[in-house]
Amino acid sequence: MNPVVHINPLDRAIPCLPGETLLDCIRRAGVRLAGDCGGRGTCGRCRVEIERGEADRREAAPVEAGSVLACGVRPRENCRVTIPPESLEANPEVLTTHSFPGVGAGAYAPGAPAVECRTVRIPPPEMHDARSDAERVRAHVSAEQDSPVSSLDYRVLTTLSTDLRGNDWTVSVATYRGEIIRVGAPDLAPLTLAVDIGTTTCALYLLESAGGREIDTMGVENPQAPRGADVVTRLAAAIHDPGHDLQRTIMEGIGTHATRLCERNGRRPEDIVHALFVGNTAMHHLFLGLPLEQLVNAPYVPATTAEITLKSRELGLPFAPGSVTRWLPNVAGYVGGDMVATLLAAGVLQNRDNQLYLDIGTNTEMCLATPERLYMLSAPSGPAFEGAHMEHGMRAAPGAIDTVATGAGPTGAGPTARTGTPFTYTTIGGGKPRGICGSGILDLICAAREQGLIDWRGRLRQGELVVVPADEAAHGRAITLSQRDIRQFQLAQGAIACGVIILARSAGISPEDITGVVVAGAFGTHINMNNALKLGMLPVPESTPIRQIGNAAGAGACLAAVDAGAAESIQTILEEIRYVELVTAPEFKTTFARATYFKRTPAERDTSNTKGAAK
Repeated sequence: MNPVVHINPLDRAIPCLPGETLLDCIRRAGVRLAGDCGGRGTCGRCRVEIERGEADRREAAPVEAGSVLACGVRPRENCRVTIPPESLEANPEVLTTHSFPGVGAGAYAPGAPAVECRTVRIPPPEMHDARSDAERVRAHVSAEQDSPVSSLDYRVLTTLSTDLRGNDWTVSVATYRGEIIRVGAPDLAPLTLAVDIGTTTCALYLLESAGGREIDTMGVENPQAPRGADVVTRLAAAIHDPGHDLQRTIMEGIGTHATRLCERNGRRPEDIVHALFVGNTAMHHLFLGLPLEQLVNAPYVPATTAEITLKSRELGLPFAPGSVTRWLPNVAGYVGGDMVATLLAAGVLQNRDNQLYLDIGTNTEMCLATPERLYMLSAPSGPAFEGAHMEHGMRAAPGAIDTVATGAGPTGAGPTARTGTPFTYTTIGGGKPRGICGSGILDLICAAREQGLIDWRGRLRQGELVVVPADEAAHGRAITLSQRDIRQFQLAQGAIACGVIILARSAGISPEDITGVVVAGAFGTHINMNNALKLGMLPVPESTPIRQIGNAAGAGACLAAVDAGAAESIQTILEEIRYVELVTAPEFKTTFARATYFKRTPAERDTSNTKGAAK
């Protein structure tokens, strides 16, 4: 008999399946137990207390008196565990909005619609006109639209005769690239779904196929996220622990959330006739069930970079039986269709006077648009910007400190009274802090630099910084910044700064020649870019115009989903890209090491010059 795990303080009980760890079991019970390392025991976030019951523990499982890491424990008998508040994750905030003049405002107006939709009256058969139902529909729809209809989807054909007669020969017809993919009641307009699958979160957009009107959006956590906070950990989990079927996980998650999105708008998932997905290459391969081993070993070759189009039913998605699912093309092993969608939405082909485009995340993708070419690379910035691998880090969710300053503090809601610390802060939701997310970490380090508490090399001048005293925190523990936290941030900063320098070098220019920066993505939208410039994360002049545009990948996915003409722009973008492999670039190690340092203040430069002169 399988041991039963009783979970406090949530009052839940669930049988632990053979071979499962406590982490697997608790998460299967629907509890959001923290963890970023995919169950390897390296992040130390899945702490629980075992009050009763015996368990097999690996050597690294105990973390402190009374606590163990749930990923390193397998129950042998019925047990009772308590999850401390700091080990529970809140639902992350997911960015679905963007800012593009003329794009959005509730509509992505297509020049030529990707899916042609029309309501037609099909002449019923007569004795002198005994054509088949399929031939009759195909001929009539071809006559009504510019492009001929060459075929009907097989699943559409299985219900065609019933649909025609049940609707008295007046039906709604959707066609995609010459194929009829849906025939239905005349009062139900076909729907299109666009999805940006990020490593941490997913943004879903429900659109009218005809006209491109945005009906609703939804932001959710990527259901694969518990198997690793970063791309490399996620891929390793999929390769070495195939028992956790990550393709099925994401497919079921997308199906569930798309159903909810439709239902809250009075529609059904069966009304979706066209779905377009974008994401990095790893998310692309995990979604489609493509081989992964070659993606994690040098030279990091994807199985394919081409656009993939297939029937939604082949993936088990609960859309219209004849619906089509597409993935935009990838660029390379660590640059996927999400960056292509970002460039499409941002109008990269119209603005190429040394403009730098960034999508900052666990992998930071960047493109330098010059008059000659589009230079692109991927910088492994790691999960620090998501709050992972930080002692008190967390994702952008209620209770996360999202801004930090000195003096009067940031404008907006949130506690600002300080006791014994030099910082003021705000939290997401305005309540007591539970931890600190990426934007808050950046602000905190910048504020500490301004006060001289951290030097330009990243060294703390004291043991650790107390940001929130224990009596102000939601869980009763002080929220601090340690030397290790700073090093994790420096690695992330160094990856981005090094990427910008090498990208500019590849284009034959200097970072000082960059005329503007466009920043996309959730982290890139919420951070204080002035602080990023002060620290040296972006090695461009501080006067460089910076535009933060939100979820550009989602906007580009919507454009590509509803506008057939977007395909030509996407092809042009792909043809003009010159991909740069960061780690094999000349002087990469030296450039990266220097880029991890913070930008020196005038006083620090003067001190350095004085020491140099003395020598």
